[in-house]
Amino acid sequence: MCCTGFGEIGTLQIPSYTRPSQARSIAKWYLLVLLSASILYVATCAPAILWQDSGLFVYRIWHNDIEGNLGIALAHPLYILIGIAVKWLPFGDLAHRVNLISSIAGALAVAKSAVSAALQALSARDLVNYEPYEPVTLTRNCLLY
Repeated sequence: MCCTGFGEIGTLQIPSYTRPSQARSIAKWYLLVLLSASILYVATCAPAILWQDSGLFVYRIWHNDIEGNLGIALAHPLYILIGIAVKWLPFGDLAHRVNLISSIAGALAVAKSAVSAALQALSARDLVNYEPYEPVTLTRNCLLY
């Protein structure tokens, strides 16, 4: 591709066109999208039990039932464990706190998707080298742009 120069530090290779300001810029966009989505999702979060799974989850969290009747595969144990931790927060109703878990998880998903989509768009224009789970580096086109 375009980034051929590497500087070695021990066994770790660092691409020569990576800028620290680039990582800060990506982090700023991620936090902006996360904050915006969090405000929207928390503001529209259900304050009580709704008609579908919400009541069952609140009941299982209240009784510390991690496995459930359907077995561990269908029990959503991570959600229940997070809910058990959130159960001890000293504000609001338990049902509202449990629904806030889904709001925060949704905001995290939106922020991750938005940043990934932006990096893919920049990669399509050959401005950054982006592969999932790899460091993001600038291309020469970006440096000349």
